[in-house]
Amino acid sequence: MAEAKTTTRKKTPIRYRAAHGLWRRLPRGLRQGVLSTVMPALAPRKAASLPASSLPITVAGHLTTPSGMGHTARIALDALDALGLAPSAVNLSHAFNISDPALPEPRFPPPSAHDGGSLLLHVNGPYIPYVLGVLGRRRVAGRRLIGCWHWELPVLPRSWLKGAELLHEVWVPTQFVAEAVRPALQGRVRVVPHPVPAPPPVAADRAYFKLAEDAFVVLVAANVASGFFRKNVLGAIAAFRRAFGTEAKARLLVKLNDIEAFPQARKLVQDATGHAANIQVMDGTLSRMDFDRLLMSVDVVLSLHRSEGFGLVPAEAMRLGRPVVATAWSGNMDFMDEGSSGLVSFRMVPAEDPQKLYNLPGQRWAEPDLDHAVEWLRKFRAEPALRERVGAAAKARAEACFGLPAFARGLAQALPDLMPRLVQSEAAKTPSISADARPARPPASRAKGAA
Repeated sequence: MAEAKTTTRKKTPIRYRAAHGLWRRLPRGLRQGVLSTVMPALAPRKAASLPASSLPITVAGHLTTPSGMGHTARIALDALDALGLAPSAVNLSHAFNISDPALPEPRFPPPSAHDGGSLLLHVNGPYIPYVLGVLGRRRVAGRRLIGCWHWELPVLPRSWLKGAELLHEVWVPTQFVAEAVRPALQGRVRVVPHPVPAPPPVAADRAYFKLAEDAFVVLVAANVASGFFRKNVLGAIAAFRRAFGTEAKARLLVKLNDIEAFPQARKLVQDATGHAANIQVMDGTLSRMDFDRLLMSVDVVLSLHRSEGFGLVPAEAMRLGRPVVATAWSGNMDFMDEGSSGLVSFRMVPAEDPQKLYNLPGQRWAEPDLDHAVEWLRKFRAEPALRERVGAAAKARAEACFGLPAFARGLAQALPDLMPRLVQSEAAKTPSISADARPARPPASRAKGAA
C-alpha cells in the first residue's frame, strides 16, 4: 500500500497566511478563549440522526504537513482506497498555514456537498470547531462526524470537550488513548488501529546517510513540535552515551523534524551530545522512501518517550523488521510485547514540560530507567542473532496489529454497515473479518514505582 501520489502542489492561499499571522500575534490566553467559546458557537451543528449509510467516506486532515497527524491521515486515505471504499479528501494544512510545498496534494477527489456518509476529522479536539467552520455547513450537513484523535497523557484536557460535543463519535488508535477519552464521550469512543503500511522494498544505504558500514547504529527520531520533552530526546542521548561513551564503532543518529517549533532544542541537543564525534544530528524533512531507507540502515531504533498516544516511528520500524528499544508504557504497548521489542522499565512522575505543551494539572507520565535502556543497547550490540530474532518478531507483530486486515476489522466494528463490502475486499480476506474480533492485548507493562 503506497502513499497517495500526485504531481500537484499548491501554495497556501494568502487569506490563510494573513489570518494565521494575526492569530499568532494574539495573547495565548485570548487564543484559547476564542477556541473554547467563539469557535464552538459558530461551528456547524452535527446531524441529529446518523445517515443511512457510512459511505461515502471523506478524510479531512493535514495532508501536506510532515507531522504524525498528517501522516496518519494520509495512510488512512490509502488504506480506505486499498479496501475499495473510494474515499474523498480535504486538505486542512492550508487552513492552519502548515503546508509543506515538498509534499504533494492528495490524489483523492474533494467531497460533494450533501453527500452524506462519514467525515473522518484527523485533527485534535480543540480545533474541531475551527475545522468544521472551514469545511462549512454544506460539507458537514448530513454526515456522521468522527474525530480521529491522539492524546498522549492519561487525562483528556478540558479544552477538548467543546470539540467532543460537536462530534457523533471519536476513533482512537490505542487503548491508552481510549482510556483518556472515554470519560468525556461515554459510549462514543472506538479503537480503530492505524493502518501502518508495509513499505515497498527498500534497501539500507549507510553511505547516503554517512554511516560507517561496520558501526552499530542507533536511531532516535522525533518531531519537536509534537513535544521535545515528551519524546525525551535528551534521555535517549544520555542512555547512548552511558552505554558506549565516545566509542567510534557505536553511532547515534538523532533525527529531528520541525525544530523551529522549539528553537532551544538545538542547543539542548548540542549540549547533551557533548559534541561527541560518534553522535550525528540531522534535522529537516525526509521523503517517505528516504525515511524508510534510514530505518533500514540502522541496527536499533530507540524511543525513551515519556508518553505516546500511538508511537508512529516505533511502529514503522517494526514494520520493517527493525528492533526497537522503547519505554514500556502508553500507546505503544498496544503493539509491543517482550518478544518483539526491548521494553524499558519506568516510574511515573508528574508531567513537567518546559516546552509548555503538556504542563497540565494532575497529569503524569513515565520516566524511563536509563540504566535498563543501557542494558538493552549493549545486549543488542553484542548479539546480532538477538537483533535478527527480535526484528523478525517485531515485523510479524506489526503485521498482526496494524496491517490492512487489522484496519479492516476495526473499520467493520466501527461502521457495521460496511461489513459486507469489507468481507468482499481481496485485501481484507486473510484473516477473515469478524464483527466480534478484538485486537490481542499485550502483557502488562513493567513499571517501577508506578502510581
